[in-house]
Amino acid sequence: MTDQLTSQVEADGFCHLDLRVQVPVVTVSATYTRVLQNLRREVQVAGYRVGKAPLSAVRRRVGHLLSQMVAAQLIKDNADKAARAQGLPPVGHRPEVYCDELMEGQAFEFRVRLNIRAKVTELDPSYNSLELVMPPPRGDLDMLADRQLQLFLSRCAESRARSDTERVESGDRVTFSCTVIDDQQPQPREFNKGQTQTRIIGVEEELPGKIERSLLGLRGDETRRISRIIKHGDGWDNPPLEGLKVTFDLKVHRVEQLLLPELNDELVQRETDDVPSVEALHHKLRQELVDKETASCSRWLEAQVENRLLARSEVEIPQLLLDRVAESIYRSRKLDRGTDTQQNALRQECLEQAQEIIASTAVLAEVARRERLVVRSEETGRPSDQYHDLRRVVTRHLISQSNLQHEADVDADEEDVARDEDSARLYTLQNLLNRRSELKKLADYKGIPITIPAPAARVETIESRLEALRHEHASYRVLDAPFTPGPAQSIVVTRFVTVGDDLVPNMTLLRAALAIPRSDAELPPHLQVYVGMRAGENKKVLCPELFPAAAEKGLKVEIAAILHEVHTLTLPTLDDRFAQEFLDVDSLAALHAQLTQEVEQNQRQARQNLASKLIFDQLAAASEFQLDTETLEKSVNT
Repeated sequence: MTDQLTSQVEADGFCHLDLRVQVPVVTVSATYTRVLQNLRREVQVAGYRVGKAPLSAVRRRVGHLLSQMVAAQLIKDNADKAARAQGLPPVGHRPEVYCDELMEGQAFEFRVRLNIRAKVTELDPSYNSLELVMPPPRGDLDMLADRQLQLFLSRCAESRARSDTERVESGDRVTFSCTVIDDQQPQPREFNKGQTQTRIIGVEEELPGKIERSLLGLRGDETRRISRIIKHGDGWDNPPLEGLKVTFDLKVHRVEQLLLPELNDELVQRETDDVPSVEALHHKLRQELVDKETASCSRWLEAQVENRLLARSEVEIPQLLLDRVAESIYRSRKLDRGTDTQQNALRQECLEQAQEIIASTAVLAEVARRERLVVRSEETGRPSDQYHDLRRVVTRHLISQSNLQHEADVDADEEDVARDEDSARLYTLQNLLNRRSELKKLADYKGIPITIPAPAARVETIESRLEALRHEHASYRVLDAPFTPGPAQSIVVTRFVTVGDDLVPNMTLLRAALAIPRSDAELPPHLQVYVGMRAGENKKVLCPELFPAAAEKGLKVEIAAILHEVHTLTLPTLDDRFAQEFLDVDSLAALHAQLTQEVEQNQRQARQNLASKLIFDQLAAASEFQLDTETLEKSVNT
């Protein structure tokens, strides 16, 4: 044990900082002696004059008060000293101190509550009359209980392993892994990277992002790359990530066909400890669903309360507090292995999480103070436990005072919003038409002919978009063979393009997947370089045809290419199931209508932009004007 005073600053309860100090045994012993000597000058001991009694007699005279006096002296002597060592201001005349009982012959630890805490500068004035929306009901509980019975039955089932040539069907048990392909993207909490999971397809449907539905049609040892938009309740930890697109690979390791037994009372009694019949099991499962829905509704409302409070309140967070809380979160989540980029991304995520949880704790504590709410929490509990206790007490109190609205009210609000959006779109369209009309008058006045080239065939454009979607959601197998272009091939590459000494950013790819539907002769130069390469090979070639103007000036145009993987693709069938599983669209017809609308809008916008450019360019060419070079130079410099 060190003989030096040690100290560290720690976040306590997310909302303030503590200075934790450890005084070594040597200092504790010396302080005991010093306090006793000071007491000898003041304490009257029978049989001795004041100041002449032995220290042992003074100790017996003072008794149990000695430890308290020594502890107070140790805190007085060392609190400011420890604060200076941490670069902090003095702790003050009467700091808030917490310590255990002082034991002679042992090091002494105490912590001082610092005056560095998050402060609520503005609290939502309507915090005690919030408008909250009830979550939508889960549906028919009896039907959901029947599904749980089927799941129970499937867990009791025997299984037969399918061959690698057989595809996953509804009702199969599948062991698979889910891996996010981009290290910068979040990993759903239900799927640890590289860890296999066993799910039963077609029975347990309410799973994170309905990922398991994407396994249908795959074979053993086959992989499918899919993309999902993060939604509420899909299994991701961080609510601010909602709406982001995440791409990951699903790989099938094992497929088993289930052989379901007969559902009867004998089976239920054999597989459970306290359920006598199928009817009793159904009732138990239904009650579990009710309890789960009640808890889910409570969490939904609590999250709404917290989000509303944070949205309209302002909190001042000292940087030191923010850094310490973020560091504490980072230590608890630190990756054992990971690149610097991964660690930095995790640090940034922890910083954002720390800012949110500090602000939330401060706001909830301020509401609890104003409403005089009693939050009982273990003094020695973890900060996260104290935060959850505070959150539960405050949010439930505010929910009891709030105005709860149901989904029908929300639908009405959404209709009002939709009407407002329609009005805004109509106003924008009217402005565009007026602008185009003015441009047309100018063009007619100057005698400028405007000819817009015909757009690409709409049907062909939609078909190409559909084909791109098929490639995006295709399953694949990794090949150990040289890359040969073709409609069923894709590659995963890294590419750097340089012109002279400069990197071309928009030509740079870092471990990107490229679908290659064309033949060798049709490939552009920046893809031609990969033909014949095997996985793991790299190549650097001159490619002046990419930037001929730069090559003519004597600059070297070079491609540095790395081929990571070669895939053979199995494209999904374009049908209603494809639209529903991968694109969250009801049917292929609905998908076709959506693409048609997007293509028409893009072509219409392109024609408008081209018409405006042609009119302005020719108006400028047909007009006479004189440049004020001094003003122009001043504007450019500004």
